[in-house]
Amino acid sequence: MGDTGHSGGAHACRAVCHHSWRKNDPGGKTETVAVEVNLLRADLCKVSDKVKVAKGSIVDLQAEVGTLRKQMAQVTSTVGTLEV
Repeated sequence: MGDTGHSGGAHACRAVCHHSWRKNDPGGKTETVAVEVNLLRADLCKVSDKVKVAKGSIVDLQAEVGTLRKQMAQVTSTVGTLEV
């Protein structure tokens, strides 16, 4: 997913932005936007992590549903045998 900021990438980018853009952008607007972009990247990474956890939970639930279906088939089979 690119630079997520987990390895200090956002901090490093902020430092580079500060150094190179300070000369060309006395008002600091470009630097402010760069910092905001890095914060949004960090937020996106958090959301991405939550999605990965949710996907894992869905896979776990699907496996559990499969197990329950097998158990239900066994119960249905047993009930069918008992009814005869």
